[in-house]
Amino acid sequence: MNVNRFEFQLVDLRSAGDEIYAAVSRLMDRIMAESHPEDPLIALEERVARWKNRSEDAEVETWIAWQAAGELAGMSSSVYSTKGEDNKHILGFKAEVLPERRRRGLGCTLLSRSVDMAERSNRRLLISSTSDRVPAGEAFLTACGAQPGLALHTNQLLVAEVDRALLQRWVDRAPADRFELGVWEGAYPDSQLEAVARLWQILNDAPRGRLELDDVVITTDQLRQMERSMFAGGTERWSLHAREKRSGDLAGFTEVHWNARRPTRLGQGTTGVFPAYRRQGLGRWLKAEMLQRILRLHPEIERVRTGNADANVAMLKINRELGYRPYIATTVWQLDVARAREFVGARRRCGGEQT
Repeated sequence: MNVNRFEFQLVDLRSAGDEIYAAVSRLMDRIMAESHPEDPLIALEERVARWKNRSEDAEVETWIAWQAAGELAGMSSSVYSTKGEDNKHILGFKAEVLPERRRRGLGCTLLSRSVDMAERSNRRLLISSTSDRVPAGEAFLTACGAQPGLALHTNQLLVAEVDRALLQRWVDRAPADRFELGVWEGAYPDSQLEAVARLWQILNDAPRGRLELDDVVITTDQLRQMERSMFAGGTERWSLHAREKRSGDLAGFTEVHWNARRPTRLGQGTTGVFPAYRRQGLGRWLKAEMLQRILRLHPEIERVRTGNADANVAMLKINRELGYRPYIATTVWQLDVARAREFVGARRRCGGEQT
């Protein structure tokens, strides 16, 4: 099948109709069956709720490629933030193509749409990611001239193998004379939102490898928009934070996410401690206390997953001690927009009907 046999359509998933939502969800089910065959599929209503509640501070273009009535062969999504002054040179993009439709020019055409958007918005660098579960992604980006920028892993912890005695030892050794823990369930409290935004700046200390990325400034409005999308899809969140008793200042935090539609799995989100408070056992205390709390609350949880840069030695040490093991390898790539334009321009198959 030649790429010209596909029909390309630009859609806004914040307001698309039922036919498009259903077709996109079926495509994502096929992609997920390839990359995560052991996981349950995500319900259509959950995806739609998230799409409809996407951040208003992001410019997003989604292209879909119809192969027949009601069925898609692939899609791409390109996005950049419209707020703040950081990373104005970056455009994030992701292209998904069904296995049987690969190597026919479709990925090249979808990439060309991202290149168009990057040029219109004066972005010079495309950022994307691939996993070792789908080698075709790495092969495609390598052919485009993309360069690997950061190696990461999704690491998994099997609850049945957790050393409960180790968790308790970490809690018992905690610097409780100097710090106290508190938990926020669900939305961050309004009174703490500014302080939470400062906590999120800890993420700028995470390894970036060779990625040409600026520090990110997280605003209170962005936090609320992230919450809206998360909660709309039925995901619950617990945020455990450490506060210095003397000053009352927040010192660090850790977060987990759980969705009743996937009750046996817990997502371990961000964990971070401000530099001034590191090397005092706060990271271990936060992780151990959180696991103890959540496993009491939801004993049905069987596995916990988290993402870590392979160069994040400090966090990986804690996670390895807890029992996390590598699960999926991920690579974040960067591709110069000018180089991408040369690639798509040289591929005569790039094209197709546009609606």
